[in-house]
Amino acid sequence: MDPTLDIEGESGQIYRFRQVDSQRELPASSGNFVFVRREGRIFTVVCSGFTADLRHAAPLWESAIREKVADRLLVRLNISRASREREHEDIVERHHPQMINPDHHEVR
Repeated sequence: MDPTLDIEGESGQIYRFRQVDSQRELPASSGNFVFVRREGRIFTVVCSGFTADLRHAAPLWESAIREKVADRLLVRLNISRASREREHEDIVERHHPQMINPDHHEVR
């Protein structure tokens, strides 16, 4: 798989995410994250979230792996909280993922 994946939001905006191969590679910076499941050439967004520290996505990732709902973790660095939230909402509106980060706010 290409290490990047473009995810389209409801607005038509394209967001480029970078694959992370393990939790140890999660950066200690703010951004958005998605979990996807690949079926052939189709990628389904099964989780969308945003956080001030992408390492906080690890517990949700563990749950997604345990429940076998996702097979790829992708991140997008994004410093502005307003931008993170706007992009998250745009992706959720388009893809309706089954997992959304708690409280629709920062993962804690």
